Amino acid sequence: MKFKIYHLLFFVLLFFVFPCKHSFPQEYTMPSFIDAMTSYDFDSDGFNDIIVSCPYSDTIVIMFNDGVGNFSLYYYTRSSGSSILCGLVDNDTLPDLITLSAEGISFLKNMGQRNLGENQTIYNTSGTLYVTVIKDLNKDNFNDLIYTNTYPECWGILKNNGDLNFTSKFFHSGSSTTMPYAGFLDIDSLPDIVLSYSAFNKSCVFLNNGNFNFTEVVLEDHFNHDTPIMNLDSAGTDDIGLVSYDVSDISLFKYIGDEQFELQSDFYADGTYDIASFSTDDLNRNGFDDFAITRCSWTNCTDSLYIYLNDYHWSFNLHQRLYLGELSFFQLEFSDLNGDSFPDIYMKGCNGGDLLILLWNDGFGFFSYENPVGVNAPQAGSRNNISAAPNPFLNNVTITINAENAEDLFISIYDMTGRKVKGLQPSGWSPFFTWDGHNDSGLDCPAGMYLIFMEGDKYYYFTKVVKR
Repeated sequence: MKFKIYHLLFFVLLFFVFPCKHSFPQEYTMPSFIDAMTSYDFDSDGFNDIIVSCPYSDTIVIMFNDGVGNFSLYYYTRSSGSSILCGLVDNDTLPDLITLSAEGISFLKNMGQRNLGENQTIYNTSGTLYVTVIKDLNKDNFNDLIYTNTYPECWGILKNNGDLNFTSKFFHSGSSTTMPYAGFLDIDSLPDIVLSYSAFNKSCVFLNNGNFNFTEVVLEDHFNHDTPIMNLDSAGTDDIGLVSYDVSDISLFKYIGDEQFELQSDFYADGTYDIASFSTDDLNRNGFDDFAITRCSWTNCTDSLYIYLNDYHWSFNLHQRLYLGELSFFQLEFSDLNGDSFPDIYMKGCNGGDLLILLWNDGFGFFSYENPVGVNAPQAGSRNNISAAPNPFLNNVTITINAENAEDLFISIYDMTGRKVKGLQPSGWSPFFTWDGHNDSGLDCPAGMYLIFMEGDKYYYFTKVVKR
């Protein structure tokens, strides 16, 4: 048995260090130019899928995830446009799609079993629409829609009344806006909205008072190109970043009570070119949001991806610069695509308008083209299972076991060089074990990824954990 374990360990480490690029492709060619994309667990199997809108070929592509970052592509001939979102929209428990058609905002029903319904117009309008948020704004258990339009210049909210009946409840016209964001910016449980007006030259928060009544609070008398909601401290409310692409400036605001927000810092992302794209997430899962940017003009620019990590003092440190190639109408999004709880990157507009490219997070906010966990290890017996939580962990991780014939059980923990650091063997059977992050000598193991092997008389299995 130990002979098998050592060879299994060698096999796993081999794939971690030298991932198989054929088995885990990083680049996917779509049917035509990618106009919009999002990520959601569309088939409700616990893994985030990728959904892509290709309007020039009237195609929606759903990339179904096997859980470790391998994707099966399904092509649906449907009208789509400049935005696509996934979420609970109708009265069932399956997430649906919201996109655009020639008539306006379009609903596509999730029929289950990876089947997608036909386009159904739920709001008639003209112009170029972007549906940016699916969220329950009035706590009636129906998700509403927030959109912005370029002609006529306006933004609005569609109240979901159930049964695919929507009412325009809040509407502001006269200026084009950035894409609205929604988050919990004050101390109540109602989601608020933040956006920026070009013609009015201001950036605003709309505090939600309930029943689609909002209080407008001006953050800056200045138009900002992006207004992402971020979690930048431990105060319990979301924070705001106002991003000015032309000056590479990010103004960071926090809620201070009494419907007021206070500027905490103006962070300048130093670099040669202006910011061209901005995306935010907690990249190393420490509870504070970080961000990624690219720099260049909109088209025909060659530059890099810049990863900035939160320094916990309303500022950021440049963590990584990764050369991408030729950028054109670039966009990146974050989502955990291989089940290790860390947000990975899927992006469009890099080296071709029809390419979707993946970058993988190593757990510490470093990104590369190599998937660190995208390997299905051999196992003996279909009912064996081992899991670990929390993952990543700081002080203690609980190892949970579901295995048959567990009377001869032994757990071994290895680092990524293949060196055994800890052995756990219970005096009696228990489905739970705790590792405190120390080795057999009682010394604290360094931060990094570890393999936990469960070895029994008739079976073996492993899982992966990250220690901070």
